[in-house]
Amino acid sequence: MPHNLKIYLDHAASTPVRSEVLDKHEELARTYFINPHGSSTQSEEAYRSVCAAEQELLSRLNISHKKAEVLWTSGGTESTNLACLGSARQQGNGGILVESTGHSAIIEPCRQAAAEAALPYTEIPVDKSGQLQLDALEGTDTASAQLIAVCHVNSETGVVQDLERLREWMDLHAPHAVLMVDAAQSFGKLPVPWQQAHIDFVATGGRKIGAPPSTGALIKRRDANIAPLFFGGDQQRGLRPGTLDTVGIHEFLTAARKSIQEQDAEFERIKSLNTTLRQMVTDELSPFNPRIISPVRASPYVLAITFPGYEGSILMRTLAEKGIVVGTGSACVSESRKAGYVLRAMGWDESTTRGMLRISFGKTNTSEQIPALIEELHNVLQNY
Repeated sequence: MPHNLKIYLDHAASTPVRSEVLDKHEELARTYFINPHGSSTQSEEAYRSVCAAEQELLSRLNISHKKAEVLWTSGGTESTNLACLGSARQQGNGGILVESTGHSAIIEPCRQAAAEAALPYTEIPVDKSGQLQLDALEGTDTASAQLIAVCHVNSETGVVQDLERLREWMDLHAPHAVLMVDAAQSFGKLPVPWQQAHIDFVATGGRKIGAPPSTGALIKRRDANIAPLFFGGDQQRGLRPGTLDTVGIHEFLTAARKSIQEQDAEFERIKSLNTTLRQMVTDELSPFNPRIISPVRASPYVLAITFPGYEGSILMRTLAEKGIVVGTGSACVSESRKAGYVLRAMGWDESTTRGMLRISFGKTNTSEQIPALIEELHNVLQNY
């Protein structure tokens, strides 16, 4: 880590690689340097290990290997693009519905897919708390929809979408659509209701669970068809061609295994940190009129706080100079003109949107760090 880093609170953007992964890297790199798609005995051994990794990942998520398969990817963005673009291109007709506060990695490929084939494109609005307003779609031709894409947990506010309710709505109003869920912020942190919500695609990325940044997985139902985005090989059933990164796959699996094993205990620990921070923001920073955007029932891993009249980007950079790293929103849009679209879609005004900070927790955080953050933030606001 950078030498001046004291407190890291931007885990929703990227997590430090877990020690269990780092400890095994040299051994894995020496063992699995060979091409798993070759014809030698060593290649077959590597390929078998990848197949075993797929079975273990599905098993730990309580997903039947007969019903689903894993496509190994370079991260969450590739996973969502493969699901959204791949599904839309394979189907070729019907509208696309996407959550208006979804990550740009689902919104942009859905827009692209709709533009390519001149398909109806609709963004599902949300209410002030960030929940999908499905009733607002009344009068829209949802019956012919082919794809619905949402985030399980919002990366900027931590809002958790009710995927089971969404599936119930789909059964009535969009019976032919497949459901693509971006689970980057929930995978390994809270249960993903694969079976209960009959999810067709779950997109994940290693960067959020302590695996190397260039690893990820797309879990798809075997009967959910997609077209490939890349060409030039038959690897991964031709759906994601290219030589498999056996080392990266095992490192992703190691991080996923540990995250899932620790999921319940870590959730409660992070929830306690979140509760403490909420209270201290309300008590200690009241002179600066803070607003807590994240609902109480949001994922405790993400807490969005806004200081209307201040610039969140300036607060963030000033804290960084003091060795405290927080975020202002999704790293993919924080430096673009699209920054703040999530809060605007929720109905917040410009001043509130511009003053937002995102605090996101992970394994490196402790209860002692909360008062230190509050003290530094108080100083930054006072001297703004």
